[in-house]
Amino acid sequence: MLTTFWDLCPDILLDIFRYFSIDQLFHLFYPDVLPNISDILRESRMKFQLCLTNDDLLTATLLSLVDQYQVISLCMTTIQIGLEDFLNIQSITLVDVYIDTILSTQLSILPLLKCITLIYSHNESQLSQESLTYICRLPFLKYLELDFRGGYLNIPQISHEHTCSIEELVLRTPCSWKKLQGFIVHLFHLRILRVMINVNEDQNINNRHYLQNIPPIVSNVNFPSIEIFDLTWYTIEMKDILVFIRSMPNLQKLHLSGITNEKTLQSHIWQELLKVVCPNLKRLNVKMLIWIQEGAEEIKDNFDRDLFFKQTHFYLISSKHERELLQLKCEFKR
Repeated sequence: MLTTFWDLCPDILLDIFRYFSIDQLFHLFYPDVLPNISDILRESRMKFQLCLTNDDLLTATLLSLVDQYQVISLCMTTIQIGLEDFLNIQSITLVDVYIDTILSTQLSILPLLKCITLIYSHNESQLSQESLTYICRLPFLKYLELDFRGGYLNIPQISHEHTCSIEELVLRTPCSWKKLQGFIVHLFHLRILRVMINVNEDQNINNRHYLQNIPPIVSNVNFPSIEIFDLTWYTIEMKDILVFIRSMPNLQKLHLSGITNEKTLQSHIWQELLKVVCPNLKRLNVKMLIWIQEGAEEIKDNFDRDLFFKQTHFYLISSKHERELLQLKCEFKR
């Protein structure tokens, strides 16, 4: 006897549905199944993610399938609904949405909202100083992620009149050291920092000939609250990174990745990092690409003979596809 979806008991259906967002359930199971079990979904009190577009009819249909208190994660490309009724929202993603006073007011009254992701898919959508200031004033916010897809993140300066509650900052688009420092200096509760750094927006991040020094880093600013630092960089030397990391006296975990030159293979730089700059560091993870102009084999032989690199589990791997490229890896634990 052939078993169909209708033969499954409600408990099994609910176990299946918990892996989908509301819009995914709609596209997968509507109209054959979903309308018939909407009551089950409501009574189950399951929590869902909801993704909305500018299709008003689809939005109304999706909202009719569950109660608003069941929505804990929301993704929107336009603001066509009021947020004040979604009091259980914990996470919200806004795609190409301008943040004005009305929206920031709605966000501020969501008591469980802890995570905000802002995505801008084209360069015309710039994050304004006013918008970022609104976000940083949200009283319950713990996680902020900014993503300018295919662009360069020009972080606007914000007012420091209000204490910011953000504990984790993720920047998935390259920005400058100077703008980054000017921003995080106001994040007094920041514990986790995951960023991409480039010298400036005019440089080609894939061009190996731009491996040069960055402008001077502000050295008189400390970030004692930062415990985890995940850095991806382009065209920056290790000595400049050491200066910045030195301002994080309580750093526990450090992840470094990016493109650099052979100067990074000097063991005294890493000894300074582990013994002087970060004596309390518990974990170091390194994944770098090293561009070598000539003498790659000799450089690798000297690296392999270095006692410090052996003791701290650093590895230098030759590329199978490009002779001028070496991979530096390390997983160090204390």
